[in-house]
Amino acid sequence: MIMQWVEEIKPSLLVIGRHGAHRVENTELGSQAENLLRLAPCSVLLTGVVGVRPEDIPWIEEDGQAGLPWAPEAEVRILRVPPFAQGIARRAVEEFVLEKGGSIVTSKLLDEAIQKLLPTHMQLIMGIGSAEEIALAEVKATEQMKATKVQGSDADPVPAVPMIETKCPVTGNVSTRARVVTDPIVWTQEAWQRLQLVPLIARPLARNTVERFARNHDIWRVTTPVMDDNKQAMIEADEFDVDTMMVMFTELRAKQIRAEAEGKDALSPEMRAFIEEAKAQGITRCPIRDIEAKMDKCPVDMKTVTPEEAKRAVEKLLQ
Repeated sequence: MIMQWVEEIKPSLLVIGRHGAHRVENTELGSQAENLLRLAPCSVLLTGVVGVRPEDIPWIEEDGQAGLPWAPEAEVRILRVPPFAQGIARRAVEEFVLEKGGSIVTSKLLDEAIQKLLPTHMQLIMGIGSAEEIALAEVKATEQMKATKVQGSDADPVPAVPMIETKCPVTGNVSTRARVVTDPIVWTQEAWQRLQLVPLIARPLARNTVERFARNHDIWRVTTPVMDDNKQAMIEADEFDVDTMMVMFTELRAKQIRAEAEGKDALSPEMRAFIEEAKAQGITRCPIRDIEAKMDKCPVDMKTVTPEEAKRAVEKLLQ
């Protein structure tokens, strides 16, 4: 996208940052910045910051225009979207509201935008959807995962000629032959257990993402190092799609919950990176916790009021 802009505008100087949103810690230069340094036909000024926290950097829209105001309940809900997709999600919803002639993003308009703009499977992965839809999606995901072939462990030696067992559909006799590229990918026990950390609804997508990486690199067996290589390759290439990033986010969240249950540090380095990314986008506090902190001072009993009265009370608290 930047190279296309450079070719059209033909600037005398291109100013870029050393790293992008998916930067790898302790690296001097991001892959995209390196490519631009090599390929840009104009002078390039490479910038960086030292000793500056992400939340200290002001966030501006790409076009320099302020977005629409958001109602408190809609603001709380959009924060459920992972940080890496916040900007895209907000812009898409605001454009939808403007098309509807609205001047503020309400929870009702947010529901309409979600139904129109977000694929059903993404709604379910993000926890947006009815209980019935989520239950049906989990049943479907369970059926899809039954086709996964699990065999061996990470420590097993890699044979010079990988073999596969085949069963004759007529006689039932089992024989072996050399594997071909169309044969199903095999998962080790360790890799399979790690895949279980991904929420059930997102698990088939996570499996398919890793298997696609394995096939592209002529790998017939998925181990935990292969899963790490897949994630690292996407980070270095900065080529995440929203679906894959959602899977990674939910996997990190599952690890956090598990760590809390075991009494360990709940915030892994990966989760801390997501938090820093959220801060970089201007998200410095959680509205839900703000509401909880003020509930004791609220004169309204939320259990006995109507939804409209509760809404007005919450809006008053947030003012």
